[in-house]
Amino acid sequence: MKCLSLKEQCRELIVAKQDLIDKARATLVGNGSLLQKLQLSAGVPVTSDSDDPSYASFNQSMRSLNQGKISTRCCFQQLSMTTKKSFNL
Repeated sequence: MKCLSLKEQCRELIVAKQDLIDKARATLVGNGSLLQKLQLSAGVPVTSDSDDPSYASFNQSMRSLNQGKISTRCCFQQLSMTTKKSFNL
């Protein structure tokens, strides 16, 4: 088993966090596109990204996370709370 230095471990953690952010963003964008298609087919008004509180919260959380203002755990707690509110869960 290879023993990594603290600097190497931090670098790996940053890479993993960025990968998680990229995957979450891609999933959110994909889900938003599917939601808009569903809204169109159901004949209901289409919600734009700027009107979606979950999407706005996600973007704000990602900016804060990338700027080092909040931790990953705090970021996902905020997203979870916003999602629950958006869907009345």
